[in-house]
Amino acid sequence: MSPSRPEGFPGLPKGWEESSVTRRSADGKVEIFISRYLKAPMPEAPRLLFVLHGQGEHGARYSHFPALLEGAVDGVIAMDHRGHGRSQGVRGHVDRFDQYVDDAFEVLLAVQEEFTSRTSERAPFIHLLGHSMGGLISLLMLQEKSVTFLKSATISAPLLELNFPVPAAKRAAGRLLSGVLGGLQMETGLDVANISHDPAVVAAYRSDQLVHSKATARFFTEMLAAMTRASSRDAGIYVPVQFIVPMEDRIVSAGANAAFFERLQSHDKRISKYEGFFHESFNEVEKGRAFEDLRRWIRTHA
Repeated sequence: MSPSRPEGFPGLPKGWEESSVTRRSADGKVEIFISRYLKAPMPEAPRLLFVLHGQGEHGARYSHFPALLEGAVDGVIAMDHRGHGRSQGVRGHVDRFDQYVDDAFEVLLAVQEEFTSRTSERAPFIHLLGHSMGGLISLLMLQEKSVTFLKSATISAPLLELNFPVPAAKRAAGRLLSGVLGGLQMETGLDVANISHDPAVVAAYRSDQLVHSKATARFFTEMLAAMTRASSRDAGIYVPVQFIVPMEDRIVSAGANAAFFERLQSHDKRISKYEGFFHESFNEVEKGRAFEDLRRWIRTHA
């Protein structure tokens, strides 16, 4: 299986190389796949963007970031969550939502160790980007793990509240079956047309063999609990944080995200709101606006 790049999206800049690595998950049960887009050769203390993708997608969908970040970073590293992309695991399933958080934290620590200079011991400058479910995972990791070594975090359309109705029967079935048939897969019901106004993005998503539309009963109940847990906290994040909020988001509630940002206690925070944008700001027709804000945020916190 291979990912599908939207027509017109750039490939890697000259002097960059694509590679991948795998590592065991935090609990040792599955193999986690990690896409890497790196300058060659890498500088001694590289600037890295660590990406956590959304539900149903995968890290290779972020391969256009190196070109559009225009020199703001020296590498983009994107892991596939368990049950997603090229990682092992049942599609759209997790026993505990914390497994996503633990996996992300373990991979992040491995990235920090790998790119720390063996001669000068200079550590890399790591910036976090979490989108949608990856944004929820990012918030929980920032709130509950020791990640003060990050230079910044950008949270894109975090999954704090859904903006489309889940049928009552499906919601009830998910709760009822979670403890008995937690691995039972259901269709998410996501309308792919709502990810972007760019038809090339929608077409590529539909043809991408690594994308899936599955969610299990256990995932559903774990997701709801994680959303409540993250959104109930207004403190505990100790790195500079930027929120990316597409205001025409039909998948995640833009209002809930903006309200959470306003409550968030942080010494350094910023919000960018994009009127008329669907869920994936970095894949929108006017994605240049989102990339400009991300470039500026990274450079300001380098």
